[in-house]
Amino acid sequence: MRKRPIVGTIAGVFGGALDGIRAQLIRRTTLGYTVELLESKGAWKKGAILRLSVAEFHIARQDTTKEGP
Repeated sequence: MRKRPIVGTIAGVFGGALDGIRAQLIRRTTLGYTVELLESKGAWKKGAILRLSVAEFHIARQDTTKEGP
């Protein structure tokens, strides 16, 4: 079973140019995150890879509850 991709939003990067853009987490490092853009905005195209600090990428809360009895 594959894990669901971890998705979050970008905030405060490049003077707010990418605020609110959704991105998928590719890798966690000691310095922050490497993410892939899931949307395009301005000069930034979908699929672009960015390195962000922990403060610049907000991971969406994952639902870890299981359904059933």
